[in-house]
Formats: sequence, C-alpha cells, structure tokens
Amino acid sequence: MRQIIRLAQDGQESGQRFHQLVLAAVEQFNEGSLARAVTMLELADSLIADGRVEIALAKSVRSTAHQILDAAKLKALADSPEKHQLLRRVLEFFNEFQAEGLLESLRRETQRDRRRLILSLLEVYGSAIRAAAFNRLESFVSSHNVSRYWYYPRNLIYLLHRIPRPEGASFEEEIDLLDALLRPAIPGPLVREVTIALGQAGHEKAEKALLRFVAEVEDLLCRPETETGLREGLKTMLDRAILALAKRGTPGAIRAVVEHGLKGREELGHTHARLSYLSNQNISEDANSVGRLLKAIRDELPYKVLGVAIPKNTPNLAHLIKALSSTPTPEVRALLADVAAKYSGHPFGKAAGTVLRGYSGDSMQTEDRAERLIGDLELFGLPDLLQQLARAQATGTLTIKDPKGEAVAALTLQDGKMIACHAGILNDEEAVYYLIQKPLPGTFVLIGRREPAPGGNTGTAAQLDLMPIVLEGVHRYNEYQRACAIVPDGAVLVQGDTEPEIGTDPDETMLSGAIWKMAAGGATPEKCEAASPADSLRIRQLLARWVEESHLSLQT
Repeated sequence: MRQIIRLAQDGQESGQRFHQLVLAAVEQFNEGSLARAVTMLELADSLIADGRVEIALAKSVRSTAHQILDAAKLKALADSPEKHQLLRRVLEFFNEFQAEGLLESLRRETQRDRRRLILSLLEVYGSAIRAAAFNRLESFVSSHNVSRYWYYPRNLIYLLHRIPRPEGASFEEEIDLLDALLRPAIPGPLVREVTIALGQAGHEKAEKALLRFVAEVEDLLCRPETETGLREGLKTMLDRAILALAKRGTPGAIRAVVEHGLKGREELGHTHARLSYLSNQNISEDANSVGRLLKAIRDELPYKVLGVAIPKNTPNLAHLIKALSSTPTPEVRALLADVAAKYSGHPFGKAAGTVLRGYSGDSMQTEDRAERLIGDLELFGLPDLLQQLARAQATGTLTIKDPKGEAVAALTLQDGKMIACHAGILNDEEAVYYLIQKPLPGTFVLIGRREPAPGGNTGTAAQLDLMPIVLEGVHRYNEYQRACAIVPDGAVLVQGDTEPEIGTDPDETMLSGAIWKMAAGGATPEKCEAASPADSLRIRQLLARWVEESHLSLQT
C-alpha cells in the first residue's frame, strides 16, 4: 500500500490513492476486521508524517471519513473493554473522534442516541478523558444556568463515575463541585448522576454531601406548603440518594438508610421499600441497625386473636426481611426461622424462608454437593440476584418461572460467568437485557453443580462477565421506563398530520415501516412490540420519538 501511493504520478493521484486507503480501512472496520483497519490507518498516518500526502487533503479526509463508520460496530466495540486499545487507535485518526472532538460533539449534540454513542466512545479513552471532563464541567457550571442547561453537565458527570479515577489522585475538588450541584432545585436526571458519582466516591466528604441532601429533601417533603407538583420529583431524588448511601455500605451510611427507612412517613414516599437497598450489604458490624430492623420485624408481625392471625402492615415485612438478606447473624437467623415456620402461608413467611436458604448457601459457594436455591423474583429482583451469583462465583443453571410455574428463561453459569442464556427467541446478552428490561413476576430456581455446563466450553472465550451485562440491562430498563412515560401501556395512538422519515437503512426501513403501519392503525404499544422480533426498547423509543415529533398523538 505504501508503494502504491509512493509510485503515484503526481500529487492528485497520490491524494486519490490515500483517500482510497482510508476508505478501505473504514470498510474493513465495518466488516468487523478491527486489526486490519488499525494497520491501514497507521499506514495512512505514517504517509502524512512522511509528507507523501498534501496537508489540506489529509485534513479533509480525517474530518469527513468518520461519517461512514458503522455506528453499531463502534458501539459494540466501545462496550467491549478488551477492544479499547485497538479501537482508540481508530478513533484517534479521525478528528471528530479524538477526545476533544468528542467532548465538543457531546456539548452540541441534540439526539439522545448519538449522545449515548459519544459517551461510549469517550469511555474508550479511559482516565485520559477524566481530567478534561472535570475541567469542562467546572467551567460550564460557573458560566451557565445548570437548572436550564442540564444535559451537558449530566453527561460529563456520567463520565466521571463511569471512568475509574487514577490511583492516588486527589478528588476533593471533584466532590466539592458535585456537592455544590446537589440541590433539590436542579432537574432530577442531573441529581441521579450526581448521587451515583458521590455514592461511588470512597470519601467522607461525599457521604456528608449525600446525608445533607437527604435531610434537605426530607425537610421539603414534610413542609405542607411544598407544592404538590414538586413532591413526586423530590421523592425520586430522595430515593436516588438513599440508594447511593446504601451502596456505600459504611456504618454511617447504613445507619442513615435504616433511620430513614423506619420513619414510615407517608409524605416521604415508601421509606420501608428503600430498606431493601441494603440487601447486598452485610450490616452485622452495626449491631444497633441490625437490632432496630429485628425489632421492626417483630412489631410488624401479625398478632393472633382466638388463633386467627390479624395482619398489621405485612407489605413492610418483605422489605425489612430483604434488608437483612446478606446479614446472617445468629439473631437474624433465629427470627427469620421463626417467621418462616409460623407464617409459611404468608408472602413474608416465604420471603424469610428464601433468605434462610440463601444463608445456608454458603449455598452458592459450597463445592462438595449440588445446591438448590429457590426464591421470589419480586422480593430479590433479577439484577440483585445476578450480582450475588457473580460475586459468589456460582456454577449451575438459573431457571426463571412465571406465576404458573412454567419456565420462561434459563441462564447457565460457570464460576459466576455466563455461558448461555435463553428467553423465548432471544439468546445470551439480549435475553438477559430483555429479562431485566421487562421484569417478570414469578420465581427462580438455581440448580448448582461442581462440574462445567454439559457440552459447554469453559474457556474464557465462552464465558461472559455478568456485571457489565447487568449494568447495561438496568440502563435499558431505565430507558424503557422513560419511553413508557411518553407512550404508556394501553395507549391508543392516533396518526398526526405528517408521517415520519423512515430512513435509508434497509433493516431500519423495514422495522420502522411495519411499526408505523400498526401504530397509525391504532395498535397499542404492547401489540407493536409483540408483533416484532426486535428489541421492545427499540420499538417503544421509536413510538415515543414519533409522539414527541407529533407524527403520533395519544387519544384522550
């Protein structure tokens, strides 16, 4: 390739061949040959450095050729950390995909899907991008009304908590800036990113910021003059802050979560439900918090009159029991065993039994015998369950059953990693995304075993880390809920005055055309999703976009 360009008759021919070289590299990338693309682009770089290509032409090619890179391939590679080193070399060739170019694109990009791709590509640059993201955040906050222009700082904060902080780096300035942003007056999505970032920061100042914010929001919710329209947003903010404290797992954070959860004040939302955020924390070192939770369980248990159990507030019991599901102290075991025995016919009694079986588990870690773990998905939640199985390095088959007891999905594990997953016509990661995105009521059964999955390849190529898959599934769940807020289940759709532009991509055209025909004909969102093999999130977002663009409206 170098010789072909060197032997060109003149500068124009050399430029044409250079352009063809870059296009060929892009074609190799789009076909999945990342290493070949990198080799060709490195050659293109060296030709520029050697003066073989006119500077103006090289600049033009590097500023435009990125437009034909396959966005789906870019996203897939960005989501694979082991590919980051090679992918970064591709990105650095194109001006738009260099770090500063991406940050600038992030600031001005208006399409949400495109912003998500930009964020994924920025993560490829790793810690090198953190300082730039923080500097831009600091500058933006000091010169803009964050309550109005919140999209950009939200995305910058997302990068701060997604990209690991360099070891030994001081981050007190970062915490101070996040603390200054954490106010009830800022939009909820921005609060979410700030609380996640502070929750991940292993620093006392971050915890103090979260505690201050919780107290501030609780005070606002308890004031009768607080406007009704603001209350739901404040409750969501409070929920995010409590979740961040629970994930910190420090004694002070745990005490704050327990204190809040046991308040039970209606104006604060369902505080007992937030206690379940402690389900992944062993809080046995905080005897006071454990004691308070045990007392709360005893106080909520039904009492008997003439041998008949009179319930008090049994829904709270499930949350209290879940809060202790990772705290197998003798006192907790004894009380839950009593509850499971006396109230086996009640949901909270079954929940206590499930937690006890989890304790005996050592069930997920014992190697000398096959184990069977059964539980209620509504109690544990699939994301929490999968995280526990990953941490426990479980080996076996997890079966998901519907309320009728019919198996609807199966996930095979080896040493806490996923070998395979099947749910309907979906397989592997897409199947897990679907199960998290659209939670199923029902139960799970884990049949553990010592030996590898039958017929399965136990090499690293066949095993997938569960944690990134779970995180992506939770992200898709959140995106699906946002789309459902615009186009809820059961909505009757009415065609507007204009039809949407379907696009030129054949697959996209086929899907969009079919969904548009159904939606314009009055089909509900659920029918549109059921009629297509495509991801339900993709369909719901399509409908939401058409509603936002007035191509469709909701019948009132």
